[in-house]
Amino acid sequence: MFRQVLVAIDGLDDAGPLIRVAAGAAGRLDAGLLLWGVLRPGENRHELEQRLHQLLRDEARGHGAFMAVASEDPVQALVDHTEQAPGTLVCVLAEERSVGATHGSAGFAAGWLRRTNAPTLVVGPHLARSGGAMSWHRLVACVDASDRGERALETASDFARSSGLELMVVQAVCDGDEVFDRRRTRHYVDALAQSVRPPASAMVLDAVGSPARALYTETNAMDGAILAVAPHGRSGCGAPGTTSGRLGSVTGELIRHSIGPVLVIPEPCPFAFAGPHRPGSAIW
Repeated sequence: MFRQVLVAIDGLDDAGPLIRVAAGAAGRLDAGLLLWGVLRPGENRHELEQRLHQLLRDEARGHGAFMAVASEDPVQALVDHTEQAPGTLVCVLAEERSVGATHGSAGFAAGWLRRTNAPTLVVGPHLARSGGAMSWHRLVACVDASDRGERALETASDFARSSGLELMVVQAVCDGDEVFDRRRTRHYVDALAQSVRPPASAMVLDAVGSPARALYTETNAMDGAILAVAPHGRSGCGAPGTTSGRLGSVTGELIRHSIGPVLVIPEPCPFAFAGPHRPGSAIW
């Protein structure tokens, strides 16, 4: 599925946790590791390459490669690179303290999620503060009865299977929803869980007004869980200039509060997936 794990680095201060997560993903996926460093105008290429080499040696035990890319629009440069290199999983850092910035890793992550069609493993602030160390056991695929979520489930299933993770399919149900009562939702989620190979486990959560909170609260209580989400719209973007606008209302909240990585699967997914008939419209 994934032949390369690419670590997008725009600024190097907090790259250690990101590289450790990416190296763990590369090991599980049996994929190559590439540090992709942004060379900003006025910066010295040799110095950047030396720092990338040091990071590779310190954080990934020297297993991998690196490249320094000079571009006034590094997000577009990475979009172009991934379009020419199918089978690339991109890893980015989105730290809460610098979300909304126009320069640095978090600003890069926000811009990347707005413009990419590539699956992206996002390291949020909790995981960054913990140093990027975690034991991976389970991938929790969030569905919402949308075509987008159903198509993304096949990518999530392939990721789980390739990396040796248990797959769980989860939907959060809002209180008082006239369409998504627990019985109908349970039937839908069970059907999705049985549609992938190997079959996944299924769970329905009470959203209590906030699907995102229900999802990250439940997942954080699990041991070694990674969330997988297919954001709505163009990476679920809302109003420009806001945290939710930069990372998507639900997606951004999951990234900010999850203690593990979040696998963001935007449209179009690399795998077509025709799921069972859904019981109604999406809840978020």
